[in-house]
Amino acid sequence: MVAALMAPLVGEAWAVQVELRLRRFQQVIAYRSLNLAARAISVHPSTLATQIGQLETAIGKPLLTRGRPRRPMTLTQQGHALLAMLEHPRVAQLLDEYAKSMPG
Repeated sequence: MVAALMAPLVGEAWAVQVELRLRRFQQVIAYRSLNLAARAISVHPSTLATQIGQLETAIGKPLLTRGRPRRPMTLTQQGHALLAMLEHPRVAQLLDEYAKSMPG
């Protein structure tokens, strides 16, 4: 499910949204908090939560277990599997190449 490979099949706009949501998922995991990740990437926490929710809807499985206040989010089994795929060197390279090919 790499956006660069999906664009010819599903359309550029949809592929761009998937790529963005995959990147945002990685950022949330890196910061272990929606609020911290949102602050770091300069988006509103509700926007980030919506993007993660849309990714989970597209996949059909929850990726994160939302923590209580002051407790970090944790990955579900599906979240671990997705993160492992995204960290694969070839997938990371494809995402980077796709992002560089986008205007702006």
